[in-house]
Amino acid sequence: MPRRADELEEALKAALKQNSKVAADFSGLDYISSAGLRAVLQAARAAQTLDAEFAICRLSPSVKKVFDMSRMHQILRVHGELPC
Repeated sequence: MPRRADELEEALKAALKQNSKVAADFSGLDYISSAGLRAVLQAARAAQTLDAEFAICRLSPSVKKVFDMSRMHQILRVHGELPC
């Protein structure tokens, strides 16, 4: 899993260019920064541009709280488990 937000954004965009459906498993994250949220948002925008499906799955309670507070669930699909 990428460690920095720019690496995350690059990895998600690369996956979206190669696949019409991408689900990112965030179960290994216990923290996400505002830069990480931006990376996810940029990936969601890239998915729209590419007409691809993009979802986030398996958020830890602390990361889910950040997603809920930032209302990311209104912008992209967030699921509890894989497959999503």
